[in-house]
Amino acid sequence: MLVGFMIARSETDLRDSIRFSNLSLALMLIPD
Repeated sequence: MLVGFMIARSETDLRDSIRFSNLSLALMLIPD
């Protein structure tokens, strides 16, 4: 159960970091 919780948490962290990197990439691509 603890292993499943850690796996689910790492998947959530990965998804959030991907979303954050996509957001920062979009902000870099938008000309000021």
